[in-house]
Amino acid sequence: MEKSQESLLTNVQIKIFNKGEIIFEEGSDSDNLLYLILSGEVQIVQKREGKQQRINSLKKGDFFGEIALLMNKGRSATALTSSSQLKVACFDKNSFIQETNKNVRLTFQISAHLIARIIELENQMKASSVPMPIDLASIDEALLRSIREKNLLLLNYLSRQHEVFLHGNKPVMIEGSKNNGELFFVSSGDVSIYFMRNQEEVEFMKLSKGDFFGLDAFQSLKPRNLSARIASKDGRLVFLPTRLLISTGQLQTEIFYNFFRALIYYHYCLEKNLFKGN
Repeated sequence: MEKSQESLLTNVQIKIFNKGEIIFEEGSDSDNLLYLILSGEVQIVQKREGKQQRINSLKKGDFFGEIALLMNKGRSATALTSSSQLKVACFDKNSFIQETNKNVRLTFQISAHLIARIIELENQMKASSVPMPIDLASIDEALLRSIREKNLLLLNYLSRQHEVFLHGNKPVMIEGSKNNGELFFVSSGDVSIYFMRNQEEVEFMKLSKGDFFGLDAFQSLKPRNLSARIASKDGRLVFLPTRLLISTGQLQTEIFYNFFRALIYYHYCLEKNLFKGN
C-alpha cells in the first residue's frame, strides 16, 4: 500500500512490531481484528502433524487474522514478525466498513487477495485425496444460514435483468473455459460444483440459495477453475459482473461486509477440510 493510501486510513489503529515479536499466537483468544500490512513482513506458523510449520509468508499489502471478523474463537495460527520492523493497520467490523466505504482500491485489494488464496486452496484440493463433496455446513450451520440470508439481501439491490432461469442438469460454467468476469449468485435451487479427474467427474461441493460461485471472475485473464451445473429440478442464478459487485458494495457497505465474511467462511472451510487431522 502506497504512503498516500496509508494516510487515508482514518478509522483504524496503527501498530508497530519489531523482529521476532508475536502479533498473536495460535489458540489465543481473538481480539476481533484483521491486520493489513503497511510495511514489513510476517510469517504465519501453525502446528501440523505435531510440528510447527510455516504455512505462509506475507508482505506489504497482504492481510491476516480475518477469521476474527467471522467468529469469536481462538486464533488458528501464530503470526510472527519476520522483518526488522512491521507496521500494520488493525480493522474491527466498524472500521472495516468505514474504510472500504470510502476507499475503492482498499475494497478491491482485500477481496482480490482473499479470492486468490481461495483459488489456490481449490487447486490444492483438486490435487489431493480429501473426501468430497465438501459440506459447507460442517463448520457452523447457523453461521452459514445467516451468511446466506444476508447474501440474498444483495440481490435486492441488483437489476433483475441479470437473473436467469435454468432447468436441472444445465451446465452454467465449464472448467477450463473462457472467463468472462461474471460471478454467479444462487437465488433459488441447488448447484453442483465439480471438476474432472482422470476423465471422471468429481463433485467438489453442492451450493444452495444464497451461495455464490465463480470467484475466478476476479482473475478474468485465467480460465474457469471449476465446473457448475443446476443440481435441482430447476434454479435461478444472478449473473453478476465483478465491477457491479464492487460498485454495489460501495453503496451498501453492510452487504459488502457480509460478502467478505462469506469469502472468509468459504476459505476457512476449504482450509479445515484440506488439513483435517493435521
